[in-house]
Amino acid sequence: MPQNFQNVIKVISKFFDPKLASNLKFVKKDKIMEIQSIDDILKLPINAYKFFEESDAKYLEEFLNIHDIGDVAKLKEPKDRENFEEKIKVLKEKYPRVGSALEKAITISSLIVSIKKESEPIEKKHQKLVVVGLDNAGKTAILTKFGGKLGIGALSNLKPTKGLKREVIEDSDLELFIWDMGGQKQYREKYLKNPDQYFLQIDLLIYVIDVQDSARFEETFEYFEKIIDILIKLEEKPYILVFLHKYDPDLAKDPTILLNIEFLKENLKDLFSRINYELEYEIYLTSIYSLISNEPKFSKYLKEVMKGHSLSDPTVKKVDGLGNIIEDTLNVVVKLSESISLQLSAIEHRLAALESGAILAASAGEAVEIQTADNKLPRENVRSNVLTELKDLFAKKKKLDI
Repeated sequence: MPQNFQNVIKVISKFFDPKLASNLKFVKKDKIMEIQSIDDILKLPINAYKFFEESDAKYLEEFLNIHDIGDVAKLKEPKDRENFEEKIKVLKEKYPRVGSALEKAITISSLIVSIKKESEPIEKKHQKLVVVGLDNAGKTAILTKFGGKLGIGALSNLKPTKGLKREVIEDSDLELFIWDMGGQKQYREKYLKNPDQYFLQIDLLIYVIDVQDSARFEETFEYFEKIIDILIKLEEKPYILVFLHKYDPDLAKDPTILLNIEFLKENLKDLFSRINYELEYEIYLTSIYSLISNEPKFSKYLKEVMKGHSLSDPTVKKVDGLGNIIEDTLNVVVKLSESISLQLSAIEHRLAALESGAILAASAGEAVEIQTADNKLPRENVRSNVLTELKDLFAKKKKLDI
């Protein structure tokens, strides 16, 4: 049996009757059909798919004039799209279950045809990780961070993604495929339109949401829900990590960000509770400035895959150590920046109080003293002290900006 055909069977067998998948035989009208090639699969009747009953197949034959899996594949690009879409609408209204099953069958059948055309085997034993989300959510930044931490050059050198970017980390008997999927609208539409090209054989899916961009929460949930629908349709069960990203150290106590996080968590829990499909998931707060608390499965998984490989390299350990130093430095910079902002705010309040006191003094025709933490000083001395503090703070801020 050709290797290509074995690989095809391995991928699509979960969609067929278990007996058919195990013995590669199908009984049709008391006649046994032996399956030895992709062409044989395309000649199978529609009810070879486990989600179709024989009565469904008969109805679809009459309603859409389709007889086998090859015919179903052709519905991916129907000759008369307008007429086809109208029929699908009627079908969904009359028989919702059959309509949904047909959409699923079209996706799988077109995948089988595309494999046949390419005449290439499906990728060898591998693990596939997909990172997805809206544009500007921080997906690539997360990958580069982990790449630097684990000494994986292919990841640590990634640039912002346009379209789809694939990276492969190879071991002696395994290939780790990491798909960084651009989040611009035109790319998202492409992924959703051709799900079989992007969402099959996923082991780990990371969905990234920008916690600071509340204006796009509705958009990101809509996109994520469509991806979940695709996973259900393709019967994929990857482990899902949802990264609530850009939760930077200086925002840890920001009430608006904390409300955003609670909103996102509640909506995610609601989404997973509503779907009638078993998917494991975890939610993490992440930032490029700090490590993720309780290290998520993504990092653990990469380390496990690379164990005994590049991570044992002394050079990699040095890179990892350097990465930690840089990370600690970034944390200090962020905290210092936050401190400067607070000091500037305090000085602003003092200046306002100073000006208010000056106005009152002028109206009363009196000399005024301003109360400070230590003693009472003439107004002019206080102004001089405040301006000196401002000068020092701006000097510090300038160093941070360089």
